[in-house]
Amino acid sequence: MTHVHQRLQAYLDGELTPAEARALEDHVRRCADCRAGLEATRAAWAAVDAAVRPELSRSVWPELATRLERRRAAGRWTWPQRGLAAAAAVAGLVLGLSLGGPPAAGTRDGEPSVVAADTDYLETSLPSLDQSWLLAADVDEDAGS
Repeated sequence: MTHVHQRLQAYLDGELTPAEARALEDHVRRCADCRAGLEATRAAWAAVDAAVRPELSRSVWPELATRLERRRAAGRWTWPQRGLAAAAAVAGLVLGLSLGGPPAAGTRDGEPSVVAADTDYLETSLPSLDQSWLLAADVDEDAGS
């Protein structure tokens, strides 16, 4: 086996198959250069882990818990606030239902509205569009065979 420097990270991440990992371990036992590379890679990742997760003293946690509890308490609604919010929601619903009417009818002065005319056009043209798509698909199938 040649030097395994390119596979050291995959080994440390557990991405190698068991057979590949055993072969790499055997090589590292025999090759001082690859063994030094493996230890250097492990040391580099240990330094990164230490920099990313600094050790905090135990005295920080009680203070942090107290701050979090104060924030939670400040974010809670009181019963009068909840009642006002419910009343506002009901008032908005009643107002919306009373001001809003049914959608506009399909006719205007005896003439069909633009929306109704567009719908009628689509309803009459859709079958012909479907048929043309089917015919186009048949032509494509015939061309491929």
